[in-house]
Parts: sequence; structure tokens; C-alpha cells
Amino acid sequence: SVVDMCREYSMKPDLQRQLQNYLRQSRSVTHSTFMQEHIMTKMNPELALQLNYSINSGWLDNVWWLKPIARTVFAVRLTIAFESVLHCPEERIRHRDRLYAINRGICIHGAQVLTKDRVWGEDMLLVQDHLRKMHATVTISYVHATFLTRGALMRVAEDFPTEQMHLRRAYRKLCVIRGVIHMAKEEKKKLEEEARGAKLAAARKSLFSMIRGRDSIAHGSAGFCERMGTTETDERVMSHKVTWMQWKQRGGIGCWSGVWFGKGE
Repeated sequence: SVVDMCREYSMKPDLQRQLQNYLRQSRSVTHSTFMQEHIMTKMNPELALQLNYSINSGWLDNVWWLKPIARTVFAVRLTIAFESVLHCPEERIRHRDRLYAINRGICIHGAQVLTKDRVWGEDMLLVQDHLRKMHATVTISYVHATFLTRGALMRVAEDFPTEQMHLRRAYRKLCVIRGVIHMAKEEKKKLEEEARGAKLAAARKSLFSMIRGRDSIAHGSAGFCERMGTTETDERVMSHKVTWMQWKQRGGIGCWSGVWFGKGE
């Protein structure tokens, strides 16, 4: 038994509880697999159809492209093609090309909290990854779910031409909807990049204008000094070499044309 195995390998109490909980939860997975493989496959088609819809109608009606054909033999074959899986708490589900249906448990998909009979991954019909919704899925409790791959869906649809045409129409509809959304996002991103580039160009132009203005002021001042430096008066000023502080300390006064007249001079 599980208790004997835990004692034999000297498992920690916390690990023992986790193992017992996992095995207890896995019974529902075993029951679901037994129902699909050993009962519905050997049942009369009409009875199987009624039993299948009675058991799985909760999540079948939540898949928009399966709801119109939920009461058909195709739906029975399709639910048999689903595989059961058990996810532990705080587990991240990374598969994005599968249709998931929750039989028991709670998880978070994107910004939504999903419980029994809720589904995600309806866009597994698409073959274009960039058109799918790439939301993360994290379990809160033990989650018993069933999933369907796109390959399994196509294999089942090969034997049902009418339902296959329905799936093709759903695929084209989904491509158009997601394609328009994708193009709108790309156009918005392009406009944002152009606006960002225009702001950057304006900032650069303003900076360059500021730099050129400073350069012109500096060149103008230098030219003015060169022109003024040739006068006799400025030569007299430069010969004194008296700074502003020296002038203030000596109590002198400035006169016209910058000529220095100090006290006692």
C-alpha cells in the first residue's frame, strides 16, 4: 500500500500527504478513462449519443464551434479522442495548441478564473501561432482536465464529411476575426513607432538649434572682441590688467568706453 511504501522509503510527512492526495485525485482520471475506452466505445450509437451529451454537455456547449454539432455521433467519437490529465496545484500549463475542458478543479487562464465545465484553447483550430491567444494557465488546486489535439480532431473529422465542412467554416471565420485583430494591432504599433520617431526627431532638431544658437553667439562675441581689440582704448584697458575685484577693492569707478580711472592713478 501507499503507507507501507512511504514507511519503506522513509518519506517525510509532507511528501506522504502530497502523494496520498495525488493518488486520491487520480481516481477521477481513471474513472473518466474507463468510461471513454470501455463503455462508450462498446455502447449502442444512439445510447452513446445520449449518454455523451448528458455527461459532457456542460463543456461542449461552451465551445462555440462544437455547440451546433454537440448532439451528433461525431461528438461521441470526438469525446472519446480526448485524453485525461491531472495537474497539481500551482502547476503551469504550457501547451497552447490543445483544447482543454475542466472536469474538476480551479485554474487561472489569462485574467479569468476557470472552474468545472469551462474550456480554453478553442483557437487550436488555427495553424498560425501568431493568431492564437498566448495566455498563461496556472492551476490553483488539483485540476482534472481532458484535452484534444488538433491532429486528433482532424483524424476524427475525416470520417464525417458534414462535420468536417462545419469545422472548415469555423476555421475560416476564426482566421478572419483574429486576422483583423492582428492587423489592427500591427497598425497601432506602427503608428506608435512613427509618433515616437517624430517626437525624437523634434527633440533632436531642438537640440541642434540650441547648439547652433550657442555657437553663433560664441562666434559673434569672438568677432566683437576681435573688432574691439584693435582700438587704442582696449589696449589701455588690457595694459592695466585690473580685475573686477581689484577695481572694487581699490574703490575705482568705470568711465566711458571701458577706460580705467583708479583712485590715485
